Amino acid sequence: MNNPMAKPAGRIRRLLASVIDIMLLAALSILLVLITGLFAGPEAYDSVIAFTSRLVLATSVVYILLNGYLLLRSSQTIGKRLVGLALCDSTSGQALGLPRQLLRTALIPACILVPYAAVLILLDPLLVVGKSRRCLRDYVCGSAVLQVEK
Repeated sequence: MNNPMAKPAGRIRRLLASVIDIMLLAALSILLVLITGLFAGPEAYDSVIAFTSRLVLATSVVYILLNGYLLLRSSQTIGKRLVGLALCDSTSGQALGLPRQLLRTALIPACILVPYAAVLILLDPLLVVGKSRRCLRDYVCGSAVLQVEK
């Protein structure tokens, strides 16, 4: 992972890693909702705002705990590990420091909570089609997803 000459992750691998991570996120979010009873009472369904707020809360908690923890520990989410990718500093190839890692992990949940910023969630992966193969979060945090040996 600390090879600055490492190859940027391919688009298909990044997509596959994201699909794996999203499926895990959905499954674990549903599990969290079932375990905590977040939607057990009728008040959870009183309004669209109440329902959406609880859903965003559950998903954000799982996203930050799962991806944040794994990225801090090993620079890889489960999806990235399975397809041989790692998150690194874009210039040195080293692991990201804690502040940039936290910022990168928190950007997606933050965009959900800020009105009209949710459009950034759609823009984020579109930038991967560019020559550098970096998403919006990578540019903001100075990171890159690189291919590594499994």
